[in-house]
Amino acid sequence: MKKFLLFSFVFAAVFLTVYVALCYSPWFALKLSAPPFECFIASVKKLWYVKAVISGIFGVAAGGFVIYKYR
Repeated sequence: MKKFLLFSFVFAAVFLTVYVALCYSPWFALKLSAPPFECFIASVKKLWYVKAVISGIFGVAAGGFVIYKYR
């Protein structure tokens, strides 16, 4: 149970960090003349499936590394 909670926490932290980083990366960035919050929401919605897959891969890799390191 402890390993599952550790994996879940690391996965969630890495997933969110990578997803937000991809939202601001030059490949996925939007150039809008709008308030910052609207730009952020639009960038979260743009290619969400690609960002989710990339973030998921990083999350699983980081969670697996932590579980492997502290077994």
